[in-house]
Amino acid sequence: MLLKTQRLQKDIEIKEVLHKGKYISSSKLTIKWLSNKTKYTKLALVVSKKIDKRATKRNQIRRVLREHLRQNYLLKTGNNIVIITRQGIENLDNKQIRQELDKTISKSKIIN
Repeated sequence: MLLKTQRLQKDIEIKEVLHKGKYISSSKLTIKWLSNKTKYTKLALVVSKKIDKRATKRNQIRRVLREHLRQNYLLKTGNNIVIITRQGIENLDNKQIRQELDKTISKSKIIN
């Protein structure tokens, strides 16, 4: 679970990252980020109903991504990050989802 200070909660913050932020994409994930003026990195995960109609499957994908980020990455401070899933991620198992996240993050410059 991410702390409240580590979550993008306001719709306006997420829209700002989506419209003004830099991005990197892979076949299953898109990561967008924008610098903020705080010492915290804030994160939002977007898994749409196009991925899977069942909320349990969408929540499972979110949990895998969130937990992998929490355990394995020290994100640079002062960024707002939105991770958007793409179709096809619902067919991957947890290990493949983590590998896809690793591959996409390694291409970006949001880790220390």
